[in-house]
Amino acid sequence: MCLKYLAPESQRAEDLDAGARAVPAFVVMVVNRGDWLKRLVYSLDLPIRKLVLVHNVLPFGPDPSETFAAIAELVAEFGPRHVQALTFNRNLGVSRSLNLAFKTFPERYWIVADADFAYQPGEFKRVVDAIDPAPSGPNSTNGAENNARVVDVVMAPQFRNWAARSTLVEKIGYFDENFWPAYVEDCDYHLRMLLHGNVSLVEMGVAHLHGEGDAVAV
Repeated sequence: MCLKYLAPESQRAEDLDAGARAVPAFVVMVVNRGDWLKRLVYSLDLPIRKLVLVHNVLPFGPDPSETFAAIAELVAEFGPRHVQALTFNRNLGVSRSLNLAFKTFPERYWIVADADFAYQPGEFKRVVDAIDPAPSGPNSTNGAENNARVVDVVMAPQFRNWAARSTLVEKIGYFDENFWPAYVEDCDYHLRMLLHGNVSLVEMGVAHLHGEGDAVAV
């Protein structure tokens, strides 16, 4: 694991890489399957500053104890400063969950992934490079200032794993919370991107695991 900010204190010295760029926030919506959540977190092979977990406990869903235990393990290992868990005893729905994460933790950009997703080695870096290109000159501070075309959103693939700059929210707003609980809000948001006319969108594939471990190579 190469998490510069989420690594335990004993590992941080060896994980500090002068060339590494820390992701401001990584957002995950969680309902169940804490084992999948941990699989996703441990597949991140670049530094992140904050792991934001929006945990919706379904009133008539599966026993949430295993998910609570997984979240507690991550908080204990990496610390409450770096693992922010927002837990609700109801289903907020996808739109409200994502809006809450973006509003509570405003950042330059966020990367969002489904809890049943996990990156193959090196693939997380490809997403980071797409949304936040590496500095291009000796006096550069970050990649965005050194590219004529700043990318607003990266879909890799679709909304299963995606990254958004704050500029995207400034241009088209937040998700429509009238779509509840799920499955249509992403189509609406994608359509709003396309209709806006000035949203810089990159679509790409990444090799990943999905669900019970089926490898998806793209």
